[in-house]
Amino acid sequence: MEVITIARISKDPESRKMDILETAMELFATKGYEQTSMLDISKKMNVSQGLCYRYFSSKVEIYEEALEYYTDCGVAAFKKVICSSDKTIRERIIEMFNVGKQNKDNSVFHKFYNLPQNRLFHEQVLLTLNRKLLPIIIKELDNAVKQGEIHIQNTSAIASFCLYGQLGVWYDTTIDDKTKEEVTKELIIKIIN
Repeated sequence: MEVITIARISKDPESRKMDILETAMELFATKGYEQTSMLDISKKMNVSQGLCYRYFSSKVEIYEEALEYYTDCGVAAFKKVICSSDKTIRERIIEMFNVGKQNKDNSVFHKFYNLPQNRLFHEQVLLTLNRKLLPIIIKELDNAVKQGEIHIQNTSAIASFCLYGQLGVWYDTTIDDKTKEEVTKELIIKIIN
């Protein structure tokens, strides 16, 4: 009698973790966050539910990790622009708007967070992104002040106001996106002068 062995597919932990995250986000986007279970995720991946629990204790933990991953990607894209020393601080801030427009990828993360019914999740992304960007923006404003490029007293308050203050403009449904961008740029430039 011939014994047939099935080769076990073994992936490195980071790769496996990312597979779980991407599968979960895909299901969150198609089925909805509330309607997706750990069992659904494991079935979609064709793995045991225990494997998913080895990496994440719950669906909430998967969501939290996905939020951190997605916002870290956003921070990395913005950081390339804002920390570029070959442009003025004003030019870098203006260019950050372009990064925001170009950073609309087709990943399952982007799809989930930008579904109309996921406004609360999208707001979490914006708040988390701003929290992570704040120290970077403060540092760059401090450098611009030291170099005499801008003259502001409290870089921390200005950075907070610029990051979090613009959310009010972006949530205003009576203004189109192009106008929102123009208004926001104009306000930020006036503030840092």
